[in-house]
Amino acid sequence: MESYYKLPTSIANIVNFCEDHDMKYENYCPHHNKLCCPACISTKHKNCVGLLLLQDVLKTAKSSTLLDSIEVSIKDIKTNIDTIIKNRHDDLKTFGKQREKCQDEIKQLRFKINCHLDELEQQILNELAAAENKVKIKTNKVVADLSEKTKHADILQQNISSLKEHGSDLQAYIGSKMIEADVGIEEKYIQSLIKDGSIHKNLLKCKIDDRISRLTSIKTFGNISIESECLLFTLKTEKEKQAQILTSIPIPIERTVDNIKLSNASKIDKTGDLFKKSDIRGAVILSNGQMLFADCSQRKLILINNDGTLAKTVLVTSGPYDVSIIGDRKVAMSAFRAVHIIDIDSEDIKDNINTHGECQGIDYHSARGMIICYVKSKGIQSIQLFDKTISTIVQVRGDSKTGSFYIAVYGDNIYESRAEQHTITCYSLVGEKKLVYNNTDLLASPMAISVDDNSNLFVSSNFTNSLVALSPDGTICKQLLSFEDGITRPLALYFDVKKNILLYAKKTGPAFIYNVS
Repeated sequence: MESYYKLPTSIANIVNFCEDHDMKYENYCPHHNKLCCPACISTKHKNCVGLLLLQDVLKTAKSSTLLDSIEVSIKDIKTNIDTIIKNRHDDLKTFGKQREKCQDEIKQLRFKINCHLDELEQQILNELAAAENKVKIKTNKVVADLSEKTKHADILQQNISSLKEHGSDLQAYIGSKMIEADVGIEEKYIQSLIKDGSIHKNLLKCKIDDRISRLTSIKTFGNISIESECLLFTLKTEKEKQAQILTSIPIPIERTVDNIKLSNASKIDKTGDLFKKSDIRGAVILSNGQMLFADCSQRKLILINNDGTLAKTVLVTSGPYDVSIIGDRKVAMSAFRAVHIIDIDSEDIKDNINTHGECQGIDYHSARGMIICYVKSKGIQSIQLFDKTISTIVQVRGDSKTGSFYIAVYGDNIYESRAEQHTITCYSLVGEKKLVYNNTDLLASPMAISVDDNSNLFVSSNFTNSLVALSPDGTICKQLLSFEDGITRPLALYFDVKKNILLYAKKTGPAFIYNVS
């Protein structure tokens, strides 16, 4: 009886007896999800097909995967709640920093104008406080609601445990269905937070009126608005995970250095003397097949069509030393002391991020939303695109302030080439050194580097005029092309993971595309 009372009331009330006909249940109707006595079959289920014997159904009631699946779903709910609560707290901190930033802008401008702005300053500060308070109230309510949901999830988890340990087979079967329904309600609630915008990212923006610095008759200091962005994380349920497992996934190519082959070379030679005075340092292939080259000596980006003809040139103020794709038609370019974000179509510089040092090799980590670049006098640095914060991953060394440095990023690894030191170094995303490759016989003065989807490295050697492939662990280095194949001064290299093609460009052109197998 003590064990019986540990069961939830709703589970304990489940009995193997039909109250309508005063008979024992003997069958189960999967169509209606109902237990049936002989009388039920003749009255309510006479047209149902596929009736099952209850004794057969109950054999696997506790050993079926349903209870385990529900239990995992409950854990997912609790994990999602914890994730959302943490996200809401982090969002409040970010929102507070945004408020402080806006407030600083207001105060800096306030010192430049006369006392007539005292009242307007207070007005805008009150609006800022009101906006933050509004977000706090909304966020605290969501957090409070989620805390209650956590308690409910704990109860469901306890019910599952009690059911598995103390419930009868029938109670396990029917009770799991009831708990599954409760879990479904909680899952819908979690998803509803996304749909109704309750956990969207709150952005505080303050637009200062330009006329405020010139006029004293303005009636408002500016406008305060709160914008929201979609989630930066994904909430998943066990059912979604199972669906993903069952989804057909294309089998990736297993490529090793030993079996890498280059074939069907295509020469980009329809540009006339365009590259004659160039100093091509970087290259990428855009999603539509167009190729973009970074010409350092002529300070421009060169866009080439699929057929090898010139599409356009984009003039820049300094550099470009290297270039990396960060969007469909948007690239990041390393300049003298900055990183420029450039729209290829409009040719506009969308962002100018000061690196406080000469920026060379550059690559983009799309999963982390950050640019990785080598800055002389600083080292390897990361730039978060959403707030432009700069962090140093690997501090510069005494022998690393001169020479040429290229960067490639794939997965959790950062690859760095140092021409003067003749090294290829692999770091983790937090700066932990994993591997150093140094073999001047096979790879002297390494320059441009690119990585395939098997973490194999393609490296150009300016000293030996060759292209080589390096295994992920650095144990195998294989020459793919040499001076005899026409390789001279190779300074730009790009591997297209989606198309399995390798783009290589000489310092003064031309460029070549190889199929990689």
